[in-house]
Amino acid sequence: MTVWIIPDGITKITNEYVRDNMQEVTTEVVIPESVRRIGVQAFSGCTRLVSVVISKSVENICSWAFNGCESLQSVVIPEGVESIGYDAFSGCTSLQSVVISSSVKMIKEGAFSGCTSLESFVIPEGVESIGDHAFAGCTGLQSVVIAEGVKSIGKSAFSKCTNLTSVKIANGVEIIGEGAFSDCTGLASVMIPESVGSVGMAAFARCTSLASVVISNGVESVHMFAFSNCTSLESVVIPESVRGIDHDTFSGCTALNSIVLPDALVANTVKYTNTSYQTVIRYSDFIEWKRDNGLAGKSYSDQAILFLYQLQNIETFTPAWSEVLKQCPEVRMYDLLKFVDKKTMCLPEFFRSNGSCDVDEQMADAEKRNHCFEVSIDGNDCPGFADALLQNLSLSDGASFFCTAKDKDFRIINLAIV
Repeated sequence: MTVWIIPDGITKITNEYVRDNMQEVTTEVVIPESVRRIGVQAFSGCTRLVSVVISKSVENICSWAFNGCESLQSVVIPEGVESIGYDAFSGCTSLQSVVISSSVKMIKEGAFSGCTSLESFVIPEGVESIGDHAFAGCTGLQSVVIAEGVKSIGKSAFSKCTNLTSVKIANGVEIIGEGAFSDCTGLASVMIPESVGSVGMAAFARCTSLASVVISNGVESVHMFAFSNCTSLESVVIPESVRGIDHDTFSGCTALNSIVLPDALVANTVKYTNTSYQTVIRYSDFIEWKRDNGLAGKSYSDQAILFLYQLQNIETFTPAWSEVLKQCPEVRMYDLLKFVDKKTMCLPEFFRSNGSCDVDEQMADAEKRNHCFEVSIDGNDCPGFADALLQNLSLSDGASFFCTAKDKDFRIINLAIV
């Protein structure tokens, strides 16, 4: 590697200074303690640059500072830097690792856009805003953690991050901007915290894998096309705090079959692109049903409770048992069986002998029919039922399965051949 150690005493690195002093074959740069600012386009287009050591004295990384450094692999933004400029690292297609200190307050527009090798990113508590297009087109990005302190997520900030599967938005974010997560086709679930005032236009549009959306009580508005063309979204609960939903919010959500709406918004369901095959539930009725069925004091998500509601109240709603487990991973066994009731299509094979859903009776019957099938149940609703079972419980083909006994309310003690 060819290393360029910038002389101590330089306070600002400009494009002209780099052009006049850095050799074309340079692969590593060391920035001294005297430098306060890395200027506009300072290292832009340095395609051979692999590594840069930024000193703690640097306060600002200006616009396009490292734009198009396509060989740059990692960067540490040290304590002292307050802002990362427009397109500062855009097009750094080999950039795999970025560590940002808590002194950074702003990640500006396009700062890391097109960094296609970036796989994960943690935005620390000090950051207050994520600029428009900041991470747009980071197609290798798989997980993002947005810590407390961030107030706004800008327009198209994470758009077209097609491999993004996990995003954690901390309570404190107030604005999710227009198209913020649009076209994130790998994103399967999202939880919008209570601090968010509004979900921007097309914020999650065309997230075709998005199957679970949790909108916390506190969110006030959901703008047009916010979840449009989310073709995997099957149900959603809009809390009472939401005062307005713009038109076509759920347009093109072809799998959406159940939606809970605040009472004041139920009359305008067509506006949100509700169709005749969708079940619309008043939020007050949903809360009353939750209370009447003993679920109010349990830590189940609204998404899971809505799933249980559908199991009990919608005759045509008959998901496979594996889907029940997938949608209700935190729900306990007695609750699951209670709401599945007589829908034998939704039950595992060994609950179907006589149509009864009495747990003790069914378990005794299963043991009687198969001496290898030995079961223990904790009657106090110990959590972990779904976690204790394999996701695919098609027992009719004589499959074998085994579940550990530790802290499970449904426990197969011996290897069962059913």
